[in-house]
Amino acid sequence: MAELTTLSSLVGLSSNFVRDFRWPGIASGCVRDRVMIKLTPSSPESPFKNGRIWLFRAIDGYRAWEGYSDDQGWYTARGLEIGEKYHAVAIDPYEEHKTTAAGPVVAVREDQL
Repeated sequence: MAELTTLSSLVGLSSNFVRDFRWPGIASGCVRDRVMIKLTPSSPESPFKNGRIWLFRAIDGYRAWEGYSDDQGWYTARGLEIGEKYHAVAIDPYEEHKTTAAGPVVAVREDQL
């Protein structure tokens, strides 16, 4: 039977205790963007109110952020790697519209928003 090493014993812990080492970037970047909805091909775009937003890192598909848009469709994601590209996925929590994706958006320092 193999001995458990410290590293292999950490793998079994909750993700709250184990740091994500998959990407060494500095996680102080932000994205502020707006999600819109188009109900028919000929209708104008409207703000996507209270949409559930996921940001996936473009390079590897890692879900880096999750939050909600405000009443005007705006969201602000923090804790992202500066200079990295992300794809936004907007999900309707009321299940009235299909899920849509857009992007890429690029994380910048908060003072550059």
